[in-house]
Amino acid sequence: MMEKMQLVQEGFTHLDKAVRLDPENHTVRFYWGIIGLSVPTFLGRLDQGVEHLEKAVEICEKDPDKVKPELLVSAYQYLAKGYELQKQSQQAQAVWEKIIEISPKSTAAEEAREKLKEVKITEARPKPKEKSQEKPGELDSLLKLGEDQLEAGNYVAARETFTKAISLNPESSRAHFLLAMAIGGDVEPGYDERIYEDQEFRTKGAFGVMKHIERAVELDPENKELRLYRGIMSVQFPFFVGKLDQGIADLELVMNDKSLPDSTRATAMYHLGFGYRKKALPLWIKVVTEYPNTEAAKQVFQEYVSRECMVDVSAFKKDKVVVTFQLGFRDEIPPQTAVWVEDAEGNFVRTLYVSGFSAFVKERQVQLPEWANASNFEPDATTGASIDCGKHSYLWDLTGHDKKRVKDGVYVIKVETHFWPSMQYQMASAKINVSKQPDEATVKKGNFIPFLKVEYLPQK
Repeated sequence: MMEKMQLVQEGFTHLDKAVRLDPENHTVRFYWGIIGLSVPTFLGRLDQGVEHLEKAVEICEKDPDKVKPELLVSAYQYLAKGYELQKQSQQAQAVWEKIIEISPKSTAAEEAREKLKEVKITEARPKPKEKSQEKPGELDSLLKLGEDQLEAGNYVAARETFTKAISLNPESSRAHFLLAMAIGGDVEPGYDERIYEDQEFRTKGAFGVMKHIERAVELDPENKELRLYRGIMSVQFPFFVGKLDQGIADLELVMNDKSLPDSTRATAMYHLGFGYRKKALPLWIKVVTEYPNTEAAKQVFQEYVSRECMVDVSAFKKDKVVVTFQLGFRDEIPPQTAVWVEDAEGNFVRTLYVSGFSAFVKERQVQLPEWANASNFEPDATTGASIDCGKHSYLWDLTGHDKKRVKDGVYVIKVETHFWPSMQYQMASAKINVSKQPDEATVKKGNFIPFLKVEYLPQK
């Protein structure tokens, strides 16, 4: 997956440059549009893809004699698909009709006719009768039930309850707010087995939270509790949600409202600081990725070297290997990282740590190819939340994934990390000799894992 994402990013870079150099090239616009429709939705390329397809069609229509008919039809097909993805049904219908007009006997025309039939069938269906108004107290009862489910941590049930409440009264700001909290609670703990079947379930959750909290604010714009919650979510969510500026504005509003309690304003101030820092981060990423050999890039890496998250090995009295390393960079979101052990012949021994996404998504999106190939996605129950920049340490108790003590000999500790969306990557490894004598190895190579130290400490 890492290689695929990198190729996609590079592809957009080259296509953008090609468009700048030759803006009337319909072929370049056409392929930009295809890729824009094909990549995951959270990359935010759909609207641009549709725009390029519209431009490609416009260029072709100006001079149809110089364009192969099948290319024009294909461009219309992808444009219709783009409108469908944007849920612009009328525009999609117009394009289907155009395909039938210019190529009536083609397979594309047959598909367009089928699409138009589906639309007519849908429009012909009788609209459901409006539900009767809610019974007195029914909404309040649902909200109370959902709040109890929220407090108990039963987020799935709470989502169902608040969704039912909204169906009774779509104008209930409180119901939308609570549904946003339930969705957030469901996805907040991190990656789990659900990511294997749906790699975008947390992404969808983030957009679901924003959809309902924004509706709640729309219904009750003077409610500062809602503005605070929307502000916090907007600055905490990943960059692709695209609400950072909105979040900063919400938090500034709450912070400057002197009628609110000090604790509320302090909370807004803290998250506002987080938002300001996050807003500056893309500039540092650009320095590192576009100007890696400059003094400025060195200064960026130096900013990341002081954080520490170290394991306490003092309580472990048996033979052990301590692995300490530095992650020297921060991206928009924490990187995917794995730490594992191989023997001298390259056979997998055990995973010491792997980020949750990589562990649960497995072969569906390979972020860490070396670990994936070595371990066959065997996490050894060491899956954890993604670690960020700074110093980290892990302990190996000299057992393999079968929980049995390994034989004495030479072993290789490997650390692999992949940053996204900058697509930066590094792997580091160090050999250690497990015997009767202590051993130590230190590797210093590269900026993304600038330091790796492995210590074998036999029991005294």
